[in-house]
Amino acid sequence: ASSQGVIRISGDNNHLVGLTVIGSAWDGIQVGGFAGTGSGNNNFVQFNTILGSAGSGIYVIGDTQGGGSNNQILNNHIGART
Repeated sequence: ASSQGVIRISGDNNHLVGLTVIGSAWDGIQVGGFAGTGSGNNNFVQFNTILGSAGSGIYVIGDTQGGGSNNQILNNHIGART
């Protein structure tokens, strides 16, 4: 569900690099403006591996206050778990 994730980045200017998430019952990684306060901006998510999530591998959301802006989601590996 989009309301839960193994890792949720809701602040600004965070780096999430080189982690592995396997078999999440929800989204693997969530990034953005979840609180409606304009936060969740300028985050960097790279070189992560997300396998077998029941929801999205990486879920990104904006809000009406400008939250979830300028996030960089680069070079991640997302796939099914075999």
